[in-house]
Amino acid sequence: MRINLERAVIGGAMLLAAPVLLPIVKTTVSVAGNMGARTAAAAWTGLCTTARIAKEEVEDIVAEAQFDRLKKRVDREIYE
Repeated sequence: MRINLERAVIGGAMLLAAPVLLPIVKTTVSVAGNMGARTAAAAWTGLCTTARIAKEEVEDIVAEAQFDRLKKRVDREIYE
C-alpha cells in the first residue's frame, strides 16, 4: 500500500513538472545533437585531410623511388 502511495505521489509530481521540464529537455537534446553533428563533421574532415596527406606522401615516395631507378639506369648506360 505504501509503495503504491509513493508511486502515486511521484507520478503526480512528474505530471505537474512535465510542462516545465519538457522544453528544457527538448532544448538540451537539441543542443547535444547539434554538438554531436558538428563533432562528427569535424572528425570526418580531419579523416579526409589525413587520408589526402597520406596519399600525397605515398605518391612522393613512389616518385622518388622511380627517379632513383631512372638515375641508376642512366648512370649505368653512361659508364658502360
